[in-house]
Amino acid sequence: MYPAKLTLLGVQVSVWNAALIGAAVAGYLVLRYVSLPLFVRTGRGERAAFDERWVWVRYLVVLYACVIGAQLFAYLFDVKTSLSVPPNRHWAEYYLNPLAGSKTLYGAIALYPLGVAMAFLPRAKLSYSQACDVVAPSLFVVIAGARLGCFLQGCCYGVRSESLGLSFAERSVVYFDQVRDGLIVRGGTWSLPVLPTQLLEMGAAVAISVTALGFVIGGLGGGARVSVFAYSVFRFLVEFIRDDSNRNAYGVLSTSQWLALVLIGMLAVELILRRRKLAHRAVDST
Repeated sequence: MYPAKLTLLGVQVSVWNAALIGAAVAGYLVLRYVSLPLFVRTGRGERAAFDERWVWVRYLVVLYACVIGAQLFAYLFDVKTSLSVPPNRHWAEYYLNPLAGSKTLYGAIALYPLGVAMAFLPRAKLSYSQACDVVAPSLFVVIAGARLGCFLQGCCYGVRSESLGLSFAERSVVYFDQVRDGLIVRGGTWSLPVLPTQLLEMGAAVAISVTALGFVIGGLGGGARVSVFAYSVFRFLVEFIRDDSNRNAYGVLSTSQWLALVLIGMLAVELILRRRKLAHRAVDST
């Protein structure tokens, strides 16, 4: 179905990391040639605000923060990983190498605000919220590409389904999980069909990226907030049909669902407070 490893510029990487690298390139192209020009065209910002000579550096800072966030969340919340450094690993490589470990993509969302603050606030002639909005389409392009990597290696899969499911080849994660659980016998067979939740999330991430671009085109603020809210709602729902064994759970919900509820609640409270503030301003002006 796919090679487990690919060689890029003489370096061997997993198929998931190869998909992530491709998604990172696509995300930069969206920022540099789509999102940024649209932002400038609306009159809300100047090209000098980003200094095009260094926009790729700023983008890499945001991307690095998001990928490390995803990695740390995997160490915290996945069953098969731990924050403790394994005996045969160096702490710097374990924590700081963006290609070193598994990823929980919600961690990218969690560290996205920090990454934008580090990358765009120094010497950037635009507000923090503007920077978040302009980079948001690229963030969800990267998430979409990462989920394509999940599909290619057969992880992050859904529940079994004979009518809507897909079977994965040998060497995929779902294949080995089903062999371990005694559902299939190893050798000469594919996995039992499961829902391709990776493709569902990939499609949702693309749709959210397009929506974030719509906010940029319309000269509207809050595109990043709307994007995170939409992703959180989707992630909360799709977790009910996920069935991969790596996820951790507390009670009846997975850790990603608990995080989704926290983010949805925070964004809802912020929206209520903002509306009240605008209402008070309107009363004061009359």
